Amino acid sequence: MSGRRRLSRDAVLRAALTVIDEAGLEACTMRAVAAELGVEAMSLYWHVPGKDALLDGVVGMVLNEVAAEEPPDIADWRAGMAGFATTFRAVVLRHPNVVPLIAGRPLGAYAAASTMADRGIARLEAAGFDRATALRAARSVARYVVGFTLSEADRQTATPPPPTDSPRLDELLAQVAGDDPGELFAFGLELMLDGLEARLRRA
Repeated sequence: MSGRRRLSRDAVLRAALTVIDEAGLEACTMRAVAAELGVEAMSLYWHVPGKDALLDGVVGMVLNEVAAEEPPDIADWRAGMAGFATTFRAVVLRHPNVVPLIAGRPLGAYAAASTMADRGIARLEAAGFDRATALRAARSVARYVVGFTLSEADRQTATPPPPTDSPRLDELLAQVAGDDPGELFAFGLELMLDGLEARLRRA
C-alpha cells in the first residue's frame, strides 16, 4: 500500500508531535516525521504543503487538546478564564517542547484556537467588558500561560546560593529554588483576574 493511501493529515501531525515530544523542536524535520511513520518524506507533501504548515498543524493539534479538556462553557467570566488558563497550562506541560512553537507563532495559535477565543471574548463582553478590553484580557491571560509555562518547562532543580547581606533577597532566592510552580501560577492568575475585576467595577 502506498504512503499516500495509508497516510492522513492527522497521522502526519501526530507523528510530528511525537517527534517534538521525544526529541525536541529542532529534531522535527520532514525526514524525521517520515521516519516516524515509516514512509518516504515526499509522501508527506500529499497532506501538508511544507514545514510551516506542519508546525502550524502541530500548534492546532495541541490547542485542540485544550479545547477538548476545557471545562464546559460557563457564564461566569472569571471562572471561565481560570478554567481555560489552568487547562491550557496542563496541556502544554504535557508537550513542553511545543511551548516555544506556540509562543513563536501567535497568529497561527489564535487562528487554531478561534472557537475558544471567540467563546472567551463573548463571555467577557457579556460580563460588561467593552470589546477592546475583552480582546486584551483574553490575549493577556493566554500570554501569561505561555510565558509562565515557557519558564516552567525549562526550570531546573536548584539549591539556594550562600546567604547574602539582604534577608529579603535570601528569602526570594530560597523561594525561586524551592517554590511550587502550581501555586505560583495560581497566585499570578488570581492577580490578573483581580485586576480585571477591579477594572470592570470602575467601568
